[in-house]
Amino acid sequence: MRRLLLALSLVILPALSLGSAGTAAAATSGGAIVQTALRYVGYAYTTVGNSPSTGFSCIGFVSYVYRANGIPVPDDLGGAMSFAPPVAFSDLQPGDVLYFANTVWPGLSHTAIYLGGGRFVHAEWYNRGVVVSSFTNDPVDFNYWQSHYLGANRPWAVAVPAPPAPPAAPARPSPISSSRATVTSPRPAAPAPPPMQEGPRARVQVIGLNVRLRPSLFAPIKRLVSHGTAVVVLKQYGLWDWVQFPNRSYGWVASTGIGVAGAARISTPASTRLAARPLGLTSTTVNGLRVHVRPGLGSAVVTSVFRGQNLLVLQRWSSWAHIQMGSGARGWVYSAFLSSGSGQGRGSVSSAAAPRRASTRIATRAATRTARYSAGHQIIINVRVHSRPGLSAPVLGLATGGTHVRVLAVSGSWARVRFAGSRTGWVYRSFVR
Repeated sequence: MRRLLLALSLVILPALSLGSAGTAAAATSGGAIVQTALRYVGYAYTTVGNSPSTGFSCIGFVSYVYRANGIPVPDDLGGAMSFAPPVAFSDLQPGDVLYFANTVWPGLSHTAIYLGGGRFVHAEWYNRGVVVSSFTNDPVDFNYWQSHYLGANRPWAVAVPAPPAPPAAPARPSPISSSRATVTSPRPAAPAPPPMQEGPRARVQVIGLNVRLRPSLFAPIKRLVSHGTAVVVLKQYGLWDWVQFPNRSYGWVASTGIGVAGAARISTPASTRLAARPLGLTSTTVNGLRVHVRPGLGSAVVTSVFRGQNLLVLQRWSSWAHIQMGSGARGWVYSAFLSSGSGQGRGSVSSAAAPRRASTRIATRAATRTARYSAGHQIIINVRVHSRPGLSAPVLGLATGGTHVRVLAVSGSWARVRFAGSRTGWVYRSFVR
């Protein structure tokens, strides 16, 4: 009887150990991947986000979902595509990773997680975030994704080996007592925090600057940073900057909030950099010309100058001029509203014909801009519609990104647009493409 029990134990114990090892190496199901992915529908899109706290990029979303299920899918598109063998389109199963080409840039440029039935979940873009889309007859994208489909793979079917057991911790030596002192083993030093990323440095120039999840005034506010906080400017999107803070966190801030220091990120051609001596005298052709802290309609306004006021041109960049006023104050103004002699080193224009030439030139440019904007256009992000040009004008409503409009007129940095149904209003021109 004892021999029989011993034999049975030798047979059963190996079987139990093999069964536990097989369970540890078992692959995650595609259904578990789908359930995890759908929890984050509605979360924000960010350029380099890879967690719910920062928002998600397309590959950051896929990588996060898989890592939450114990599968280390790389957080770069090329690495993710080569992580598992390819799967044919006809064999797609829920949880598979889809890849798309020629969306944001040429070649491999987007990824998603397949849900089944021709539907998938992905971090699409700023104005949408994490959404569910379809290959065909999508209510927003129609058949766009089918025409950009590149391939798929199945990381959830890749058996991930269980990590090796950590080595046994060495026994802690007991304190050595003596008549004078007690010697104990030293504590390991705390790991150093990750370094700040490379990029132009700037400082917050306002009392309190909102840090948002995405580049929009309608995006949720993560926190508030105080005046003087140092930041690293990593990316620019319209009138917004993607920055890193001293505590290594990231967020979107309005470009105007980081003041003149933020101008370091502008790549100015060598031929337009500040000359050894001024370029010449000029004067303004309009009243109330705004002077900005840097070349951009969205930058903070320093002051304004009146018609005929003489200005010293120090530098040119694109359609902007860096000027100095009689008081010694400096700033950037739009070159179209300066007299025709500006920056040519000939002094101010004194002939009677100069104002007429400047007026003709401005009228011609305005007509050209109106003609260029008369064709069909599209609003690129959520934007407020005003009753007249100006941020202080009454708001008629909100136009969502992707809305098709027809531009009727242009006034400065504003465009008068017509929506479907013949409604009209004024929107900021930079948000119309």
